[in-house]
Formats: sequence, C-alpha cells, structure tokens
Amino acid sequence: MEYHYWLIIGVILLVAEVLTMAALLIFIGLAALVVAGLTFIGVLAGLPLQVLVFSLASILSIVFLRKHLAAIFGGKSSEVSLTPLDDTDLINAKGKVAIADNGALSVIINGTKWDAKGDESLKEGDSVIVTKVDGISLFVEIAKK
Repeated sequence: MEYHYWLIIGVILLVAEVLTMAALLIFIGLAALVVAGLTFIGVLAGLPLQVLVFSLASILSIVFLRKHLAAIFGGKSSEVSLTPLDDTDLINAKGKVAIADNGALSVIINGTKWDAKGDESLKEGDSVIVTKVDGISLFVEIAKK
C-alpha cells in the first residue's frame, strides 16, 4: 500500500479524535502517520510489513504515551475537595448564599448547590454555616466572623 493511503487514514483518525475526544484514536492515527512516513522514505515495502508496524506502533503508543498525554491534556484538578458529603459532614459546613431568579434560597458548598432555608435577610454571596439538615434542604445562618 502506498504511503498516501496511510497518510489519509492517519489524518482521518486524528480529525475523528478531535471530534469525539475518545483519547484513543490519536494513538492509532499517529501510528498510521508513522507507517506513512516509513513507507515514504522506503523503509517499509509491502502491506504485511506495514500492517505489522502499524499494529505495533498503535499498541506501543497506547501503552507508553497515553498516561503522559493524559497528564498534559487532562486538565488540572480542583484544590477544593468534591467528595460526596453526608448529613454529618454538612453540619457546620461553610458555604455561600445563592439566590435564584425566583427568589429561592440556596447555598453552595464544595461546588454543590443545595436548597436552603434561613433568615429572610440573607443575600447573595453571604457566608453561611449549616445548622441542620432536612432531607435535601439545609438550614443555614450567617457565619460569625
């Protein structure tokens, strides 16, 4: 198979990776580009050898490059713990008041928005502390400074 077929396959796989974000097609696409390059310079002749190199390059790139690329492109983790909270964890938890457009009171704790009940004087952005948990609603009061 000529090098331009491998080049086309590699480019299609790389475009598919960008569209799907599968984090797998990039390695197979890179392997196809490696085979295209080696075929172009005359190192690989014949389809069986090209398929063998393609298979090995795909497997090796997945095994050895995936972890490194995941660290680079995986994003940064939040410094705030987003572990699930239970009722006992919520008592005395600190959060910020968020008021919905309809006027409903809610509080944000560890990035999670909870329905809240509290004093009418609470306003958006106030620091609050949870005093009681009732199902999915939290009773809050203004946090002492």
